[in-house]
Amino acid sequence: MLLSPAWLLAEDMRPMLITWGFIGGIAILLGLSLACKKQDENKTASGIELDSKTNMKEFMIAILEDNPKGER
Repeated sequence: MLLSPAWLLAEDMRPMLITWGFIGGIAILLGLSLACKKQDENKTASGIELDSKTNMKEFMIAILEDNPKGER
């Protein structure tokens, strides 16, 4: 049992269905491409996320400040 209207599957509608299917496929691929690029913008050249790099730097500075070199 097919739930689409009969006029949609008519012989004269096939070129339009193929065209819109092609356009829709391209739109989906472009959307996925943009989503992947957006994720990469938040990373450095070596692949580390910018937030992680900042957090690690602050963590290392805090450790160095809590443990001065001259103290033993």
